[in-house]
Amino acid sequence: MLKKYKPAVKKESIEYSMEYLRDKTSGYSFPCDETGKVLNLTEEAEKNYRQCLTGKDYNGAPLTASLRTHLSNWVEEAHGVCDCGRDVLLIGFTNTCECGKDYNRDGQLLADRSQWGEETGEWLGDILRI
Repeated sequence: MLKKYKPAVKKESIEYSMEYLRDKTSGYSFPCDETGKVLNLTEEAEKNYRQCLTGKDYNGAPLTASLRTHLSNWVEEAHGVCDCGRDVLLIGFTNTCECGKDYNRDGQLLADRSQWGEETGEWLGDILRI
């Protein structure tokens, strides 16, 4: 078994932006909190934001303001530390450390490859992750 084994974890983040759009494909977007309060703008972004607050872009075209929610989901893969000290990412049926040891996706050390074969349920595609 890998040392310091950490199982895969589903992660989620929510970010917000205030958008000021001329049409469906162009406009301005500024990072903000969930209430629409704009955060950490550069000097140039601040100038653009102040223009957007007038309700019109620099050419006088009307802007439509909206608060947008951006939801991101991802998985931080399982991983652990091999006896040799290297970190091993566990993303497939077979996960091989640089030192040559193989682990399953639960971090368990697998038998030497010379012992693998169809009679024990392994197939070449499993071994090579194809």
